[in-house]
Amino acid sequence: MICSEIFKTELAWRPPEDFLGFASGASSCVMLDSGGESPEGRWSWLCPRPVSTLVLRQGVLKRDGVEIAQGTDVWSCIRAMLRPRSAEDLPFPGGVIGLASYEAGMRLERIASRHMSDEPELIAMLCDDFFAFDRLEKRLWWVSHSAAPVPEIPVVLDAEISQKGCTSD
Repeated sequence: MICSEIFKTELAWRPPEDFLGFASGASSCVMLDSGGESPEGRWSWLCPRPVSTLVLRQGVLKRDGVEIAQGTDVWSCIRAMLRPRSAEDLPFPGGVIGLASYEAGMRLERIASRHMSDEPELIAMLCDDFFAFDRLEKRLWWVSHSAAPVPEIPVVLDAEISQKGCTSD
């Protein structure tokens, strides 16, 4: 359920990397990490549970795991996911976060390729509830369009990171 107002809860500062536990075992999770503390790169975002996910893989378009009729325009589907939003003091008030691959561009331009990939050509996720990190001012908010409570932040141990082939350095 989407509320007409945005609920923002300021939390004690923690850097985005403390939230990597949300990605462990999640069916979908999206993070945009600026990695910076300058005015140009101050904001980072983490949506632990997108409301809806659109995936285009090898010409098959699915929304939330259900195949959409063949021939449906992916960009129309993304536009249909959008809703009017506002957040007076946040540069991203929620909405769709996505990634389009090189292959998606080739499909859009109708360029054939002899190379096939199992990876998605496009993923778009609707984010109504998310963490907003202001790295410059060291401030953190839980932002919700559905009045969802702040989720418990999973703890990731260095041993878990190492087992997954990542390093903490």
